[in-house]
Amino acid sequence: MSTSKIWATSEDGKTEYVSLTANRLSETLQTLKESFFKFENVCKAVGLSKNDEAVDELDDFVIDIAKHGVSVIAIDKETNKVIGVSLNKIQHKDTSCTEFYADYAKRAQHAETIAILDFLTEMEGLLDPFTPYNADCLLESVFLGVQPEYVGRGIGTTLFKITLDLASLLYKGQNVKISLEESSLPLEPIPQIVTSILTTFKTQQITKRLGFDLIKKIYFKDVYFNGRSYGSLLRDYNLYFTLECKKIE
Repeated sequence: MSTSKIWATSEDGKTEYVSLTANRLSETLQTLKESFFKFENVCKAVGLSKNDEAVDELDDFVIDIAKHGVSVIAIDKETNKVIGVSLNKIQHKDTSCTEFYADYAKRAQHAETIAILDFLTEMEGLLDPFTPYNADCLLESVFLGVQPEYVGRGIGTTLFKITLDLASLLYKGQNVKISLEESSLPLEPIPQIVTSILTTFKTQQITKRLGFDLIKKIYFKDVYFNGRSYGSLLRDYNLYFTLECKKIE
């Protein structure tokens, strides 16, 4: 099992940012349950946060992504608890995630779990981050979550910055992946872009500050779940989500 890499410490010394390791996996799952899965717009629209069993069904899905070895967490140094996470994955353009998402959807027992996976599957077919950059590999921030009591301290922004730094080191040939298992992870495939599907205003503001390119903007009123638009379910027809990317240099 790999030792965690320390990426940064906040200016006040209270928060440390490290690569996700196996011993922090359980806390990381809980942090996502108390942040992303509770407050993110698609999760709210399909009612995921109201069904604890549906949220628990996503544990194996999250763990499989974490096994890519490129996720980053924030730790409160005083309590030694995980307070933020950027769950990241590597994807080559010849390896579609559609089957990966669909496989989990087939096994899921709860409608809310299936809805989240179906949304990801639909976006996989609708959005193309590779072509604008002539890229063949990306690093994606799939889920970004910060514990509610720590929101407003710049933790999400720092997690995104470190994700960019991590991708840049991979691009330069430094294998900074951290395995959750005994075996080491290969350097390749090497990402040329960092991407994310951003479904909230707060995360869209983070990537705007960090200089991401807006590739596509889709209004929630134009995407449907069980015959109703997400805009209707969220009671806001002006809400939208974006595909945003940044070329690694």
